[in-house]
Parts: sequence; C-alpha cells; structure tokens
Amino acid sequence: MPMTKEEYEEILNKLVDKDLEQSERTELLQTLRSDYNTVLSDFEDFEKKTAKLEKDNNDLVVSNSQLFRQLGTVNDSEMSKEEEQKSFSEEVTIADLENNAGIY
Repeated sequence: MPMTKEEYEEILNKLVDKDLEQSERTELLQTLRSDYNTVLSDFEDFEKKTAKLEKDNNDLVVSNSQLFRQLGTVNDSEMSKEEEQKSFSEEVTIADLENNAGIY
C-alpha cells in the first residue's frame, strides 16, 4: 500500500533538515524508493487490468451487437407473419363473410 500524502510530506520535511544524520537520511531515501517501486508495480497491475477490461468490453459490445441483429431478423419474420394476417383481414369484406356464412 503506498504511503499517504502526509507521510511523504513528513519524510520530505525531515530530508530538508541539515542536521539529519547520514544513516537516517539514507533510511528515509530507501523508504521513498521502496514506496515508489510499490506505486509503479500497482500502476502496472492497473494498466494490465484496464487493458483486459477494455478488451472484454469490446468483445461484449460485438456479441451484443450480433444478438441484436439476430433478434432483429427474428422480429422481422414475425412481423411479416403479422402483416400477412393483417392484410388478409383487411381484404375480407362483409359481403365475403355473408356469402360464406351459409357454408358452415
């Protein structure tokens, strides 16, 4: 886990002190170096995860698009059946029904 901003400020303020012993200065610098390596490692992990999520998202967009196109063709065939029934019902006249009523 990276250091907080306050911890960085504290270390930087100590490093500015002219009376700081060399061993303590070295220790503080080593702490900063270690934390920086942690930050870089975390950043690389986030970049990898982001790239993977972007790829997954793009794959899902393509799959979703294909599903909607398939759904569209199914709905088109269903609509054509409904249109046939509708056109048939629009073509039938009352006279046709009266003429065929005696058949049953």
